[in-house]
Amino acid sequence: MLKALLIGLTATVALPLYAQTTPAPQTRPAAATYIQAGTLLDRPGQPPRGNTTIIVRDGKVAELRDGFVAPEQGRR
Repeated sequence: MLKALLIGLTATVALPLYAQTTPAPQTRPAAATYIQAGTLLDRPGQPPRGNTTIIVRDGKVAELRDGFVAPEQGRR
């Protein structure tokens, strides 16, 4: 009985620690979407930007680039 309790306690403590220190394997790079905007209002109260490319990664705006930038290979 005591042996089973100790094994269960060890597993309870060890498994979460192992899960936190083992990184998840990266199988593919994050998907990116390039949006070309003719005029972009990015700051309240400031004049609009001219031609701008918006790069979205993992559903979030990652960066803004001046002008119309062609997507990198494998991006859309």
